[in-house]
Amino acid sequence: MTAISMKYVFLGCIGLAVSVGFWVSRRIGTVSDSETGFVVPQTSDNMDAFVGEWVLETNDNFDAVLKELGVNSIQRAFAVRLTTHMHITKVNDNEFELKTVTGPVKKLRHMKFGVEFDDEAPTGGQMTGSWKFEDGKMVGTFYFKKDNRKMVIERFKENGKLIEIMTVGEHTSRRTFKPK
Repeated sequence: MTAISMKYVFLGCIGLAVSVGFWVSRRIGTVSDSETGFVVPQTSDNMDAFVGEWVLETNDNFDAVLKELGVNSIQRAFAVRLTTHMHITKVNDNEFELKTVTGPVKKLRHMKFGVEFDDEAPTGGQMTGSWKFEDGKMVGTFYFKKDNRKMVIERFKENGKLIEIMTVGEHTSRRTFKPK
């Protein structure tokens, strides 16, 4: 492979890692009242523990999840080695801002509670999903529109760190973020 083609593979991997990291990290969503079916906006009281600056510390089994998502081996090799930085800020009771930096790529997003949403999947294509809080955890459930595959993402605090568990199919990864 030439130096020029390696450059484009590397840049593609950075883009994939940013897409996966950003896609996962920016999801803040909804709670549905199961008895009434109404979507109830969550307040920031549940999110206060997640507000701050976070730096990716470990990616346990992230490669297997990326493989399950259809990411090729070269892109996976780069993606699992890139460090993601997240900065979550409270804008108001129903809105947060998330800035992610992975390698040279930066993204800024504003999110509102209370709405199920369609979005781009980490590998392209479309997904739909929502977030809710269960037992002090952010739990997001997402479905790929192409084949209805399910992805579940859980976030919680453990020993002062932000833990992110991602499950796709039979594969589960654990990403640990430390405070910056």
